[in-house]
Amino acid sequence: MLALSSGIVYACSCREPSVEDKKNHSDVVFRGTITALRDAEKPAGISAGWGRDTKKIAVFRVSRVWKGEVGQSFEMPAVQETSVCFGFWPPFLKVGNDLLIYASHSIFSESEYYTSICGFHKPASAAKDLEELGPGQEPQKPKRE
Repeated sequence: MLALSSGIVYACSCREPSVEDKKNHSDVVFRGTITALRDAEKPAGISAGWGRDTKKIAVFRVSRVWKGEVGQSFEMPAVQETSVCFGFWPPFLKVGNDLLIYASHSIFSESEYYTSICGFHKPASAAKDLEELGPGQEPQKPKRE
């Protein structure tokens, strides 16, 4: 809850925090390409008044990881920002977009991650953050059963 609360302070002022602050206040940090926007099985937990629930899940093919347990594929609700700063900028939420994502658990669900529009996601090609973050790591490989 603290991580999300910190994002709220930054998001509502829309003053982008430092890369260190964004990383420290996020549960996962990764670079990934949206490969699909699939139908969601249930409404997004945070969407009630916090953003526009597209009723889709953004599926990412992950290329680099800087924080958290992130596999080669990562999914999060495709909530679009409306007025409270949570969610994706609508133009960024398209199949094929390569994004740098800083995301945190929802206060409503430990299994859902959300981002904020004020510096917590951006096109990877324009992300000066990558230089500061360094090389990162490969995403986790699926575990064999």
